[in-house]
Order: sequence, then structure tokens, then C-alpha cells
Amino acid sequence: MYGTTGGARGQPVQIGVLVLFAFLIIGLALFQAVLVPQENAQVEFNHNQNLQSDMVDLRSDLLRSAATGEPRTTQVRLGTTYPSRTLLLNPAPPGGTLRTVDRGGFNITNATATTSNGAQNYWNGTARNFSTNGLVYEPSYNAYGGAPETVFETSVLYNRFESGERLTLSNQSFINSRTISLVGLMGEYDTAASRAVAVDPRVVSATNRTVSVTSEGGPITLRLPTQLSESEWKDLLSGEMATRNPDGYVEEVEVRDNPAAQGNLLVVTLVEGQSYNLRLGAVGVGSRSPAERAAGEVAYVVTRGSGDSLDEGDRRQVTVEARDRFNNPVVGKEVRIRQPVTGWVVGDRSGSGGTATATTDANGRATFSYRAPLNVRQSREVTLNATGPGGDAADRSDPQTVAINLTVEDNAERVENDAYTRPLITAVEPSPNVGDDSAADEFVRLYFPNGGDYDLVYNPDGGDVTVDIDSATSGEEVYVNANPCGSESTGTLDVGDSGVLELVPDGGGPVYDSLTYNGAEGVQFDADGIGLRRVDDEAYVDTNVSADDWRTTGPEDVCEAEAGDQAPTVRTLSVSANYAGGGTPGQGQGGGQSNQPQTDRVTFTYSATDDFDVPEVTVDADPSDDTTVSLVNPPSGPSGTAIIEFTPSVTAANDIDVTVTFTDDTGQQVQCEGTLVEAGQTLTLADGLSCSP
Repeated sequence: MYGTTGGARGQPVQIGVLVLFAFLIIGLALFQAVLVPQENAQVEFNHNQNLQSDMVDLRSDLLRSAATGEPRTTQVRLGTTYPSRTLLLNPAPPGGTLRTVDRGGFNITNATATTSNGAQNYWNGTARNFSTNGLVYEPSYNAYGGAPETVFETSVLYNRFESGERLTLSNQSFINSRTISLVGLMGEYDTAASRAVAVDPRVVSATNRTVSVTSEGGPITLRLPTQLSESEWKDLLSGEMATRNPDGYVEEVEVRDNPAAQGNLLVVTLVEGQSYNLRLGAVGVGSRSPAERAAGEVAYVVTRGSGDSLDEGDRRQVTVEARDRFNNPVVGKEVRIRQPVTGWVVGDRSGSGGTATATTDANGRATFSYRAPLNVRQSREVTLNATGPGGDAADRSDPQTVAINLTVEDNAERVENDAYTRPLITAVEPSPNVGDDSAADEFVRLYFPNGGDYDLVYNPDGGDVTVDIDSATSGEEVYVNANPCGSESTGTLDVGDSGVLELVPDGGGPVYDSLTYNGAEGVQFDADGIGLRRVDDEAYVDTNVSADDWRTTGPEDVCEAEAGDQAPTVRTLSVSANYAGGGTPGQGQGGGQSNQPQTDRVTFTYSATDDFDVPEVTVDADPSDDTTVSLVNPPSGPSGTAIIEFTPSVTAANDIDVTVTFTDDTGQQVQCEGTLVEAGQTLTLADGLSCSP
């Protein structure tokens, strides 16, 4: 009886524990099902508030990056974490997606530049289209239902709820009185995360320039992508409406369907007959899009400064600026000016087709120097057409072509009294790749106002190579070929990539003019020299130069030696050994049986300048008494191939001494010598052959 009674007392205790545990489980379940979601919803709500603050910062940083040209990184908290809970479970951390959305771009119509510096060729009333995207944050929450998407478009940031309701988080900034400020958002960005990410914008086009525009053919109209309603935009633009504000210049606001992209189209019409300040820019996020890559190209070219007048013989610096479609400078682009009929233009270098070329600097500017002719009979109007890399110089309406107008004044007294009465070195072309084969690949151009006899000295401190210029006439322009006289020891003028030239009296004396040049890309000009005539498209020499103006190569050269006393110039020469070098008669290379004749050979390939007699080729070889030397292919003309054969084969112990002699019409000779020491060897002018008169 006693044991049974004790067991009965223990049963209520066990039942109580079970009941308490059941209540605990039920409480935890209720807490997990009700209170945890409520607390998590509050965490997600707080995150969404922080996210909106981050998006406000991102909007400001994107606009500021375009305005200043300095990109600003923004941290955006795409997600968050829940607090840790004992015995309870949290769902996966909440996150979100930030992505760009194609909105189809914006455009500006009926805007015409008020300046005549070249901007009017681009801003001429034609509709100008620009790419832009929207930026959307889409949350992925577990408990916070109805959380909005946060959208940035057309300078406005707003929340968009599932119900269709929208709540703006910023004002608009694209129109302020008579200033239009539009920023294109480019690139492709799509990032999903539950943590903070850094959004690093790129400055595609910094807003460095303002263009004054006015209406033409109707009021200026802005068309911009939007998902806001017309009433919402009227609220945003209420302070800019002309009907409400004396400083407002918005005439009408309308929202239309936009079949070209998602959303609608905001159409803003401005008051007609007013001038407006147009400021445009662009930034990019994520990967580069094709539109972003195209945005950096030159859209039009403008002049910096107005036209001017200058005296004959004077010079004037002219500067142009290359701009992109957002009106901002473009760096590192080529601008060219075709040489005018009157005077000469100098840039960084000479371009093709008779042009001067310059590359835009950090401010998008390319600078040229215009040199007026020494004498004009009356004042002349000169137009220089500066053209961007994709422009047509012949089309004055091309946005990439701008006209620079100058006036050259007739001032006879100035020309008589200035330094241009002395002989001048006016240009040197150091690049053999630029010239025309029919003329001089390299040349020096000289000008002699009073005629006479002169010496042109090349590198006076490093060789004193001299060319005589005899009997120059008054006002004559003389071109001197490079390499007119063979090797340097006989007075060559190979102007190379850099050097110093001096023009002195015949036989030496005071230096009339000197030119230090550096660079092989094109024609180099003297600081005191000017372009005296227009040059042709190929050789950079005067199209009016006659044969008498050239001091050319050959027996009629005007070099240190008398005409006709110059030896031939050997341009190319190679001598190749093709023999067994140690075989026995009847064996080819390597000692094996050969089907080739029992002969070895030496081949001469040569080229010499001018109208020479057939060169005499002699080969001195004495391998053995029974070796026969035969000239099987005699040379013919100033260039070609000659072959000498040996019968039987020579041995490895024999060196083959070779001699090539070139003789011109006057009896002058150049002799080139070398020694072949092994089979397969080739001698050249640079390796193994030496030539002397």
C-alpha cells in the first residue's frame, strides 16, 4: 500500500512538467510565427529608410560627378541582417537589386546656338538625341510587405509602391529659370546583394561648357523619359511655370505615351524668343554600353577667339576646340587644317593631303600657327577650315568643320625693314616615309630674297657636311634633296630624325639662318620661317616648283665637289655564297650525292642611283689551280642580279674575296669589297661590305 501511494504522488509532477514544456513550445511557436516576423519587418523597414537615404546620396553624387568631372563613390546598403535569436530561427538575410533600366533617352529640339564660333553648325534647331537610363532599387524582403521600389530618373528620385502610388524624395534639377541642366546616365548595372555595395560612377562627359541657345522654328522643347504622371510633374515644375513665376520659363508640361521604351515621355515646352544656358553631361555605372563608347567622339568644333588681321610676313596663333555631343571638350583627338592658298599653317605635325594637324590637349584645344606670306599686293581675306577626325573640310555646314577668318594686310614698309630680307631655311622634311617617290623623300627648303651663292651646312658641330647653292636668283625658293651625293665622306645631306642646319655665305661666314629640328613624322618649320607657297598632297613640295628649283642627285648635284665629280651612290648591295664549302666534285651540300651540276656559285644583288653604265663585276678566288671562275649571269643596268660559278666545288679552306665596281657616265667609280668565309653567308652594306670611291 505504501509504494502504490508514493507512485501516485509522482504522477502529478510529471504531468506538470509536460504541461509546462507544452506551454513553452506553444510560446516559442507563437513567438516564431508572430513576434519574429514583426521584429524582422521592423528591421527591414529601418533598412528601407536607410536605403532611401543612400539613394538620395547616390543621386547627388551622380549629378555632382558630372558637374565637377570628379567621380564620387557611394555606398548603397542593398540588404541587412536580423538580430541573433536563441532557440528561434531567422530567414535568409533580406537584400535587394540595384539595376539600370533602359528609358530610351532624351532629346532637345528647336535649339539654335546664339554664337558664331561654330556651335551653330551643331545646335542649329535640329533635334539632338541623347542616351540615358533609369536606376531602380527593388527590395527582396521577408516580412515587410508592400515595400516600395526606389527609382532615379530625369534628375528626380521617388518611391513607387505596388498600389501605383508614388512619393518623391527629391526635387527636379534639369530646369532652373533659363538654365537647362541635363545629365545622361549610361552603362549597364545589375547587382543583387544583402550587404552594402560601392557604386563607382565614371565621368563620361564633364559639364565644363555652357552653350547659349535660343528658339528657331518653334519653341525649344525637351522630351524626357518618365514614369511619373503629368500631375506629378506639374507639381515638381510649379516653380518654373511662366504662368506662376516671373522667373519661370516653362510654357507647358505634358506627359505622353513613349512607345520606344518603358514608361512615358515628359514634354516640356519653354517660352519662345528667350535665350537659355544649356549645360549637359553624362556619367556611367557598371559595364560600358555602346552609347557610352560613342559619347566620347567629336561632335563639333568651335573656334577660341575671333578672327583677326595681321601684317604680311607676320604670324598669328589660332586655336580650336573639339567638343562632344554634350558640348564638352574631347581630349586626344586629331584636328586638321588644309593648307590655304595664301600663307601657311603649322600644327603639331604635317598630316596627309596637304594639311597641318594638331592633337587636342587636356582642355580639348588644338593650337596652330598661321604664317602670312612675305608680300601681298593688296590686303587678302584668308579662311582656314579646321576639321575634326570625322568631318568633311569641303562642307562648311559640317559640325566638325569650322571656319577661321583672317585678313593679311599689305604693309610694304614692314617687309622692306624686317628680318625676312635675309636668306632663310624655311622647312626640313626628315621623314623618308612622307615624301613622294617622284620627288624628294627628304628635303630642305630655302628662300633667297636677294640671290647669290650660299652654303647649307648640316650638323656643324658633328660632321660639317656642306651643300653648295650656287647662283640662286632673287626671290628664288630652292629645294635641296637629302642624300644628294652618296656617303657622308663625300658631302651627303641625310637629314635624319633630328639635326641642325645653318645657312651661311659661300665659303663660310656669318650665319644667315639656322634650324634645329627634332621628329621624323613630318615637315619641321623654322621659328622664323614661313610657308612661302602651297604644297601638294604628297611630297610637301611646291606644286609650282620647276626642275631648275631642285638641287637633285646625280652628276648635276651642287655639292662640295664640282658637278660631274661625284661617285655613284650604292643604294643596296648583297653578296650571297651558295657553295658546298668542303665537298668533293659531284657532291652537294652535306656531302651527299647531288643531281645539281658540279658547280658552286656567288650571287650579287645590287642597286645604284642615276644613269650608270653596266657595272663591271670581278671576283677574285684562288681555291686551286684547276678551279674555273665563270660569269654566267652578267650584270645589266644600275640594278639587278649577277651570278658567278666555280667549277669544280671550292673547299672549306678557301675564302672568296669579292669585288663590285660601279662606274657612271663620267667615269667616276665606287668599289665595294668583302670576303665570303662560309657556305650560306650573305654580305651586305651594313655587314661585311665596304665601299669607297
